[in-house]
Amino acid sequence: MKKKTAAVILSVLLLSIPSVSSAAISFPDTPSTYWAYNEIQFLTGKKIINGYKDGTFRPSVSISRIQAASMMVKALGLSTTGRPDPGFKDIHPGDDGYEIAATVADEGIFSGNKGNFNAHGTLTRAQMAKILSESKGLSYVYPVHFKDVQEGNWAFEYVNALYSNGITTGYSDLSYRPGVAVSRAQFAVFMARMLNPAFVPGIVFDEEKAEVVWGTDDSLTLHIPISNHTNSTLSAINGSLSVATDEGVIAEANFNFDSITLKPGETKIVTLKFAAETVYDVVDIGTFKLFHNLSFSEK
Repeated sequence: MKKKTAAVILSVLLLSIPSVSSAAISFPDTPSTYWAYNEIQFLTGKKIINGYKDGTFRPSVSISRIQAASMMVKALGLSTTGRPDPGFKDIHPGDDGYEIAATVADEGIFSGNKGNFNAHGTLTRAQMAKILSESKGLSYVYPVHFKDVQEGNWAFEYVNALYSNGITTGYSDLSYRPGVAVSRAQFAVFMARMLNPAFVPGIVFDEEKAEVVWGTDDSLTLHIPISNHTNSTLSAINGSLSVATDEGVIAEANFNFDSITLKPGETKIVTLKFAAETVYDVVDIGTFKLFHNLSFSEK
């Protein structure tokens, strides 16, 4: 698709990032200074994840497949009753965790390996990308090429879906490390980002609060909040934006946000106008995803 430049109109309505704290259990091994403290508190407050009987959370311990499966069932509000027997060789009706395993298998979120569920085995970063992407139907427009997850890798689509939706950023050496086991803290962070955009790092657009206006000339205008979820002040924001619905990408253009500055934690409303020639399909928009490939200056 050819990208074209569209006009950008900026409004200066300041908003506050929603509070993400919930009443939750405090763990001695994840104090308030711990890097994943807020995400762990968010999930424990929603009873999606628990600690151990000794009162610890054990954030550095690799999360097991059954623990991750249990979190997915709770986060998605899935019923575990009446699920068909998936026929795993290593977990049977009546076994601890069977109903969880049967549920995620029935939903297509987890699959076994050689007929086994491997409940107490670890979950790799590639496997994590698959279950999170498929559980929420995530997709992407602008691919990122991690040096260890190139096209042709079975996890390429899933990793790109996570990256495009702000759930993962990869590592500073441009690697994703797909075969590395996911820790309990890391999975909590990924899960929190999937459930609440307030945890997504970088530049975040809030599609749920957007106002959508179709012009009589088939142009598309979005009045949408943009938030800075970094610790730096951002300016000179520019790049490509694509509007995607269940029908696919319906509009795509380049935008320059030269006149906007976002302080850490700040939200503003921007007005994005996609000219008629940058609109591929005129449809009734219910829910949509605004994919972006933006660059910016930090200070």
